[in-house]
Amino acid sequence: MKLYQYFLSLALVVSIQFTDYKIYDIKFGDIISIIFMACFLFMSKKIITPKFYKQLLIIFLIFLLNSIIASLYVKFSIPENISFLKKPVILSFCRYIQCTGCIFFSLFTFNLFNKESKDLDKNIFIFIDRTMILLSIIFLLAFLLSHMGIDTPFVCEKKRLRGGYVEGGPFGLFISFYLIMRYLILKKNDIYTILFFLQIILSQSKAAIIFLPIFYIIYLVIEKKLNVSKIVILFIFSTIILFIINSYFNFSDKLLKYWIEYFDIYNQIYGLNRENDTSLVMGRIAALHIAPKIILDNPIIGVGMGNYSLVRNNEEYLQRLPPVSEWDLSGLGGVFNTIIESGFLGLILLIFPFIYLWIKFNNCNIVKYGIILFFLAQVLGVQLYFHYIWFGLGLFYYLGTKENASK
Repeated sequence: MKLYQYFLSLALVVSIQFTDYKIYDIKFGDIISIIFMACFLFMSKKIITPKFYKQLLIIFLIFLLNSIIASLYVKFSIPENISFLKKPVILSFCRYIQCTGCIFFSLFTFNLFNKESKDLDKNIFIFIDRTMILLSIIFLLAFLLSHMGIDTPFVCEKKRLRGGYVEGGPFGLFISFYLIMRYLILKKNDIYTILFFLQIILSQSKAAIIFLPIFYIIYLVIEKKLNVSKIVILFIFSTIILFIINSYFNFSDKLLKYWIEYFDIYNQIYGLNRENDTSLVMGRIAALHIAPKIILDNPIIGVGMGNYSLVRNNEEYLQRLPPVSEWDLSGLGGVFNTIIESGFLGLILLIFPFIYLWIKFNNCNIVKYGIILFFLAQVLGVQLYFHYIWFGLGLFYYLGTKENASK
């Protein structure tokens, strides 16, 4: 490996591992993506740009144009003391640059691995994997220190491991994603797999625990071509495993709490005096009440990229929920958020390049797994602008290209 390949590999790891770290309100990953965009302008002739990425660039440009149109009629309710970058229209431009940066992030991942040496791609991934393992050890040591009374930024309240993420849930989902990706590339599990499983357990991420068996079932159906009876047996086995996990983490009670808070939200807020409880009046539970109304009012092109946070306080959307002064995100994941902010038209447009990719690599399962991981992670809560789903997409696309070339 050459020096620039080590540098790029480290940049990829930093981007996917430290999503909660910023410079002047701009995340590390976004800064790196912008650098990649700038490099593309000067090196476009040396960078391979498959049709798939060109399609995505066009689609996100359409998203931006739709956002500008939406800003002409959408009624904003802007939280106090927000930064300039979060103002109406400006925010949509920022989100466009952020999402476009993710496309270039994936494109540079594809090009990093797409070299002449047949062994170079393996060496690059091994270096990335060793860096991930080193960070895993650091995070686990931080967790041990937290139980000795020594605080670190990698462990959040209630002693949940969060790594470089805002909280344990998103971090655990990321580790699940990487663990699956690692297995698909290395074709084996090794002693280091235990480190990643430990991080998932210590993150106490419900989405991560759900993510693993769902993908495993999909994997077996595609890879082993299971019939209905075997799928039923596998489902029963997975249910038993989840039951055992639940007996330890008590996820069912937490899910029941979500269920009660959703269907009894007004009594929870006003009857139990929880108007200032951000876990209830902000985030996922509040969004499940607010977002459907936004979608019904703006079904075609949505309210504009990034604009959920700027319209959620409108009285017609709140439906008796108290307005909030803090910056609030829906927490509902990229697929649902695309419908909110870019409408059903946006979701259809986003899916189109992936249909093209699926058909193009119809006989190549590794690309199919990349597409499934990309969308499944979003269904379970990952936002479209998280870099690790684009890293996986670029890597799996390269592996599919390599596999086709060898046939």
